Amino acid sequence: MKKIILLLLIVSCASKPYLESSTPPDWMASMPDYCLDDFLCGVGEGRSMTQADDRSKGEILKTIKSNIDSIVEYSEKSDGKDLQSNAMTETSLHSSGELRSVEVVQRWKKEEGNYFTFSRVKKSVLLTEIESELNPLLSDQKLQFRKNNLGALLRAKKMESKIAPLVFEYEAINGEKLARNPSVDQILRRINNIRRRPVHLVMNINSSSSSGLLKTIIRSVFVKNGISLSSSSNKKVAIDGTFKVLDHQSKIKGFIQKKAELNLVSRSGQNESALQFSRVVSGRSISQVNERIKFEIKRFLEDNMSDLLNL
Repeated sequence: MKKIILLLLIVSCASKPYLESSTPPDWMASMPDYCLDDFLCGVGEGRSMTQADDRSKGEILKTIKSNIDSIVEYSEKSDGKDLQSNAMTETSLHSSGELRSVEVVQRWKKEEGNYFTFSRVKKSVLLTEIESELNPLLSDQKLQFRKNNLGALLRAKKMESKIAPLVFEYEAINGEKLARNPSVDQILRRINNIRRRPVHLVMNINSSSSSGLLKTIIRSVFVKNGISLSSSSNKKVAIDGTFKVLDHQSKIKGFIQKKAELNLVSRSGQNESALQFSRVVSGRSISQVNERIKFEIKRFLEDNMSDLLNL
């Protein structure tokens, strides 16, 4: 009977998910050597095991974040003519909120006190997770760069807001710079070279009353993107389109609704792109509806300027 009781006691102790002793484990004093090489490690303290587990993951995230903060981050600024890259230190973590593949190595419960959790995650696993998201973006960016027209280059530049945080996290974990081709600076240089060339913008908008307004809006998008317009330039962009505003029955009392439809085709050399806009707009008066239609079209063109600036 004594042997059975002793056996049950041993099993019960072995099944405990934490150590319970007055002597802290070694990892409370210093991390194992492998935490500097193949793993990222963290120790978290909490009033419960779950809280300690979460905080240990948080410590691993802090390690990544502190490494990222020491890396020059991509950003851009413009002096009205050229785009430039400059340094920033804020970025969002690819793994913010949750670290996948984290392994709880050991927990310790201080006598009559809090829980402590020692966790680790293998660097190679994190890098593989990041690569699965990063590599398709880099491949697409390279494809846009090789097209070598302004629209594609602007798309390549826009992708950098998704690429940069992944790159910085990859570099922070790996400890080495990631070789990139093209680089951000190469993309910006090509954009600036194209933008310096004057453009002859020719527009043919079929509309009963708003062709002049639409031409003004389109022209402003070109100018906003630093394109110099000149009728004497041999670089020509032709934009053909149709625009119409249709009556639309409003389901809200006291409001007027109109449906605006805009179809544009932009051509430059061998490049051609099509844009389609359709929106139901509401307002309390015709003038208010017209102003909102104007606003929506302008926002649509700015969101799709890489296709509109088909250079």
